[in-house]
Amino acid sequence: MKIRIIQLFILSLFLWSGRAISQEVPAYVFTSQTDVGLTPYKSGSEQSECWILTTTGFLEAEILKAKNTAVEISDLAILHDYYRWKADLYIKGKGSFSFGPRGKPQDILFLIEQKGFFPPDGFVTAGTTPEQFPGEMIAALKGTMSVVMKKNAGNFDQRWQDQFNATLHNYLGTPLDLVHSGDTKINPLQYRDQFLPKPGDYITLTNIPGETEYREIILEEPDNWNQNMSYNIPVHELTEVISQLLAKNHPVLWNGVLNQDMFYARQNVVVLPEKKLQASYNAPIPETKFNPEMRTALFGNFTQGSDSYLIISGKSVDQKNNVFFKAVNYCNKNIKGLNTMPVLLSQNVVMAKTISIVVNRNFLPPQLMEKLGLAK
Repeated sequence: MKIRIIQLFILSLFLWSGRAISQEVPAYVFTSQTDVGLTPYKSGSEQSECWILTTTGFLEAEILKAKNTAVEISDLAILHDYYRWKADLYIKGKGSFSFGPRGKPQDILFLIEQKGFFPPDGFVTAGTTPEQFPGEMIAALKGTMSVVMKKNAGNFDQRWQDQFNATLHNYLGTPLDLVHSGDTKINPLQYRDQFLPKPGDYITLTNIPGETEYREIILEEPDNWNQNMSYNIPVHELTEVISQLLAKNHPVLWNGVLNQDMFYARQNVVVLPEKKLQASYNAPIPETKFNPEMRTALFGNFTQGSDSYLIISGKSVDQKNNVFFKAVNYCNKNIKGLNTMPVLLSQNVVMAKTISIVVNRNFLPPQLMEKLGLAK
């Protein structure tokens, strides 16, 4: 009899705990409104290449939309060309900017416009990846630049390029001159023209408080070594543009600042919490309301968080009709502090933490095109 009572007691505890688990209420219940198709995740190497991987992933998604064809752009070939181009400008400018692996999507768009691109089989890899020798390649490249700059007060011949190119060959590999396309061989520009004939159609939008609106400005931030221009628009129009592009089935390339204290990892949500985040919630997390001072602080201090590149590919609303943007990171399949991809950025986060976005100008609202002086 005692054994029977104990068995019933254990069974009741089991059933009670099961009901407790089944009745756990998630903080968010999302309803998807738009979802843009993307190409598969890439296998990223160093963090310094994140902006290249995500930029090429964004362009692949645009090609998928325009051509209904999945194309993979060789990010290593882009990186190879980028280092050579940047080194040449560094030497010509006699070290007027910091030489390193970081840059902006406009740099990649410029390279693609000038040189084109190839699929991965258009680049013969060195058989190694940068993470096997962390920091070695960039140290060797910087060493070459340093020696050249010190030689004869910056008066030098072009033989430095042989050493520089040898380093790229040993660590990354070598791009081919031609690839097969059907029965013929074509160069990178011809290959690009099959899929992305007008890379100049992509523009950068930002919002910097105090700067003239609807005009091009230089985004003063560490990675913009080439002084690329961005169009300055009101912050509320940034989120409107994102929503409008997504509604037309086009992705948006997002660059912004994220901190781990914004991550609700249980549901991969990024918010501006009023208080320090708890481990779990059973309702949407109360957020700090956006105010313009947040953007002043963003551009006044780029060390406040990690500079992230994401592709915004969808829009959802939670049970209280709060807007969230679905985003993926092509550097790795997750961001430190979050469990998996994709993540969901609250509209408050996008308004407060966006550095810039890259979009296809052909699908901007006509009124905005007119204000920017881009109307045809």
